[in-house]
Amino acid sequence: MSTILKPAITLTDKESEWVQNQIASGQYADDSAYFRDLVRRDREYQTKLEALRKEIEKGLDSGFTDCTFEEAWAQGEREGLKILAGRKHAQSGGG
Repeated sequence: MSTILKPAITLTDKESEWVQNQIASGQYADDSAYFRDLVRRDREYQTKLEALRKEIEKGLDSGFTDCTFEEAWAQGEREGLKILAGRKHAQSGGG
């Protein structure tokens, strides 16, 4: 692993204590490991947030429907079940 940046980070006493407690718990080897994990999780969060924003935009762009709430709900359930079935198939190696 190459080191690209060694920033100086200023933390409050409470924040510093939190980081040290995470290290002391054995969850992280040192403060660098803790901050790398924070960056990794933030990247994952931002990726998911962007995907959610795109889906919301897609939904808004799709317009209104004439179906009832119950019909729309049932359609969503069917589509969700198809997605889950596809994921299970892919995880089982069904390609």
